[in-house]
Amino acid sequence: ISQKGCHAQIGMSIYQGTLNLVDAFKSQCDFEKSPLIPTIVQDANTDKILMLAYSSQESLTEALTQKAGIYYSRSRQQLWKKGETSRYTQTLVQADVDCDGDSLIFRVIQNARVENPKQPFACHFDRYSCFPTQTAAFSLNCLSGLLSHRLADRPQNSFTTQLFGSPLLRAEKIKEEAQELIDAKTFEEVRWEAADLLYFVLVDAKAKGVDIQDIVNELGSRFNDN
Repeated sequence: ISQKGCHAQIGMSIYQGTLNLVDAFKSQCDFEKSPLIPTIVQDANTDKILMLAYSSQESLTEALTQKAGIYYSRSRQQLWKKGETSRYTQTLVQADVDCDGDSLIFRVIQNARVENPKQPFACHFDRYSCFPTQTAAFSLNCLSGLLSHRLADRPQNSFTTQLFGSPLLRAEKIKEEAQELIDAKTFEEVRWEAADLLYFVLVDAKAKGVDIQDIVNELGSRFNDN
């Protein structure tokens, strides 16, 4: 609260339940200066800028409440939930407001269509970002998203689907790849086998309800402790 420049009474109001978090956040936004606040939309997985939108008081309330990319469309003069027509929805994971209260950042997970999980487009021209220099970069979070789709959809003729359906096969592949990594000697061999092992470990973790971010959080807690 203090880092955001909020009055201590706001924190007490949240604690006492007389002010909810959505209202507390909105209280830091200067809608008197402008009824629409520019909102920078950033990919939470890659830190790339996806688009620039605008938030009204109503759209901000809905976005924070639904944890979704919801904005105000200046052309339609109405609330706009990203993905209503394109099906490229956004999951809001973090919102931030600048020191003047007149700009917002939404960190989102840009969701792809179920039938094409490798291409999460934010731009209406079917591009990753509305800004051409903001190209998508591979990350473990991208892989985790793809695994989530595979786990939910179970497409036929997919080796990942076979892995999700067989704990024994996953265990065999992890043991096999671990030994191959131990035996690897050259840079190329180590890189290849480490990638294989990491993939099978992440599939096994996902099958057991553990996401890559959970693993990162665990490593982060150990780093802070040491």
